[in-house]
This record gives sequence, C-alpha cells and structure tokens, in this order.
Amino acid sequence: MQFDYKKKAYRKGLKSYDIFCSRCNQNEARTWFKQNYPETTIADHKKARAIATEKIKKLKKQYNDLLDRGAKRLFGRKWQVYDYRVSGVGRDEFPESLKKSIRTTLDWLNHWESIWYAHNSALPAKHQSKVKP
Repeated sequence: MQFDYKKKAYRKGLKSYDIFCSRCNQNEARTWFKQNYPETTIADHKKARAIATEKIKKLKKQYNDLLDRGAKRLFGRKWQVYDYRVSGVGRDEFPESLKKSIRTTLDWLNHWESIWYAHNSALPAKHQSKVKP
C-alpha cells in the first residue's frame, strides 16, 4: 500500500497540520490512518514501518559519514563525540556546503522517524515494536 504522508491531519478547532514533521501521539496516528486509509491492515503498517526502519538506518549512516568527512578536514581523523559543539551540524568550522548537507540529512531523518513512530503507534499494542530504530 502507498501512503501519502503529505495529507494533513485535523484537530477540532485547529487548522490542519502535518503529523509527519514532528512526533504525533498514538491517538493522532490512529485517527489519521483511520481517516485517510481505513483499509490499512496490520501487515501494511508493519511493512511501512520496516521501510522506514531501513531509511532511518541509511540516514544515520549518512549523517555519521558527513560528520566524519568534516572531522577529517578539520582534525585529520574520524568524528568523535567530544567534537560536537553546535546543535545539528556538529561544528561551526565545517564548510557551509557540508553544514547544509548535514541539516538536510537530519530533516529527512526526523521525517522518517516520525513515519516509523506513526505506523508503530497505529498498530495494536501486541504488534508494536518497543525498540526504536
């Protein structure tokens, strides 16, 4: 099943909002799926969650690779946790092009983590994963 994650969610008395740009709560995810995809099965949610898990793994690797690339330019070695100075981009000294790539990667990572969380939340409790990707 294909999901259109750009469809907006609605709350009583509020304007529409995108539940996939930040973490939604369990009830919001279930409501969104019931409103937009009432025929969604448990297997559909599990498959979408698995796809999101793979995307998250790739994006985390890409993020770490970008930090390593920046650290090699600055320090001549791989990134280490104590190198972290600036939220998101790691270091102010990184070139602007690298910082832009890091920000873009983090935006996509947050997007796919929200999708993973929404599909996991929409599942009955016995099918939910307790382990985050």
